[in-house]
Order: sequence, then C-alpha cells, then structure tokens
Amino acid sequence: MKISIITVCRNAEASIEATIQSVIKQTCKDIEYIIIDGASTDGTLSIIDRYKDQIDKIISEPDKGLYDAMNKGIKEASGEFVYFLNSEDILLHENVISVVAKKLKHSKEDIIYGDILLANKKIGNGYLTQQNKVNKFYFFKQTLAHQSVFTRKTAFDKIGDYKSNYKVVSDFEWFLRALKSDLTFKHIDIIVAMFFLGGISSDPNQNAIFFKERNEVVKTYFTGYEMFLYNILLIIQNSIDIIFKPLDKYRRKAH
Repeated sequence: MKISIITVCRNAEASIEATIQSVIKQTCKDIEYIIIDGASTDGTLSIIDRYKDQIDKIISEPDKGLYDAMNKGIKEASGEFVYFLNSEDILLHENVISVVAKKLKHSKEDIIYGDILLANKKIGNGYLTQQNKVNKFYFFKQTLAHQSVFTRKTAFDKIGDYKSNYKVVSDFEWFLRALKSDLTFKHIDIIVAMFFLGGISSDPNQNAIFFKERNEVVKTYFTGYEMFLYNILLIIQNSIDIIFKPLDKYRRKAH
C-alpha cells in the first residue's frame, strides 16, 4: 500500500531541508514523495536539488496559492493514501509512517487522522490530541490539522479537490464537504508530525482573512438554528473546561 507524501512550498529555504530529511529518512519504503514548489526565488530549489534522487516528482511553477499547489500534488499522486507535509512541518520520527501504514492497512475509512506535536519557543512543545470521533459540532469549533491526516485518493475523486478561491480555509471547507457527503473518519492514537506555530496566528492580515473566509464557509454549511445551538453548546463547554481543566493552552505529554 503506497502513501503519497506531498510537500508544498515557496521561498522556504529556511525550513525545507528539515521537512525533506524527515521524509527521506523514513523506514517505510512504500512512499511516493512529491514536492510542489511555487516558483521559489530564494535558495529553496537548490536545496531540493540536493535530494532530487530521493524525491519521486518535483514540480516548480507559478501557482494560484496554497490550495492550487496542493491540488497539483493530488493529481500527481499515485498512492492509495495522500498526506500533506508542507515546509515548516516535520514527521515526528523515522518510523512514524511505518506505524501509520499498519493502521491504514486495516482501516476502511476514507479519512484517517492522528495527533500532532505543536512546537512553540515561548511555551515549549504541546501535545494536541484530536477528537476521537468528529461530527458537525466538532467542525463548528475547530478543524483537523492537515499534518495529521491521511486521505484516500478516492475521496478526492468522490467529492473533488480543495477550492482554490479560499486562501487559508479550504481544508476546513473540504472536511465539511466530506462530512456532508458521508465520507468516513477515523482517529488513530499516534502523534504523526511536529507543527511549528507561527504563520497565520502571527500575521494580523492573514488572521483577518482566516476569520472572513471561515465565516463564509460556516454560513454555507450550517443553518441559522445550528449556529445558535452550537454557540450555546460552546459557551457551556468552555465553562466546563474552565472549571474542570487546567488552563494550559495545550495538553502536555512526556516523551
């Protein structure tokens, strides 16, 4: 069973090498590695070129944004499962794809997702565990971290690719579309990758785009009654969290 790992990047000379190395060092041999570069103008391509013999496909050309590049990767992928590990993300350890592959082999679901390790210099590493079973209320609150998600290639055939008109929330929209289309989800108790915090959360302009686009998607997939009900449930849940859970932003886990 082949897993297609896709890295999308542009002007990522500071982080792309670590991402590539975390993939090519995997002990699992049934991996197809694809890099989609958005016509980088820094040293990204020269770094990629060092590893070209260990990368199955390299495409470097202008694109219309992140999700346009991700869609190009999907079209190039020949694996049964597609997994996105973009620049600034790294796989947790060299055996993690082998461990995940064993779970995938015995799973019938369309979308299998694990957990991720969040890296933040200010607060240290935090372990983000994702909900065991997702439902519409879950996606009203949040979304799945794409660095932890393995998707059957046939799922994209069934409901289409990412909508490239969104700049930052198309994966969120795709998960809602998948849920509406009765695609199946399954959680596996494995920390898959390390995600370095920053990006959208540190850029006020991108943050504004995120909330604008997310509100558009929510209005598309949720009725007014659902939005009212889920907001009430969020207030209740947040109140319970404050009373009964530590106020740490992330659940911590020793290694």
